[in-house]
Amino acid sequence: ITSMRTARGNPFGVLLPGSLSFVLCGGWNPSNYYLKTCEKLSLTNHTWSRIANMSIIRHAHAAILSNGKMVVIGGTTSLARLISCEQYNEANYTWTDFPSLNIARRSFGAAVVLGKIYVAGGWNGTTVLSSVEVFGGSSWTLLGSSLAGAVAP
Repeated sequence: ITSMRTARGNPFGVLLPGSLSFVLCGGWNPSNYYLKTCEKLSLTNHTWSRIANMSIIRHAHAAILSNGKMVVIGGTTSLARLISCEQYNEANYTWTDFPSLNIARRSFGAAVVLGKIYVAGGWNGTTVLSSVEVFGGSSWTLLGSSLAGAVAP
């Protein structure tokens, strides 16, 4: 496999269905600044190529696959924790806004369970979080229950 075009630590990515490619986004580079660039690894010819940048730099974010599209959630810029999310559409190579979280968070867990996106724990810049949010189709909802203990790496 060829080397990525940009050295990056802590990026997040997903395997895109049907395209035989893996996409990595964001993170930070050895010069210690955060990235909004994204790269795609072709699993057929084992080469990396650049794809459209996310709208903002993101580090300590999450990326999941939902309804065939990559959704990038939260994270941090160099100055602030994020509630914003965005979605990548492989069909037209564009990023669009995705509904925002209720609580800004970085370094959290994310998963898709039975078609719903869940995020849990993390850090908001001052507090380690125990809250859980779920996206069920149009907006994020804070669950009434939370993790037994606050969780953040």
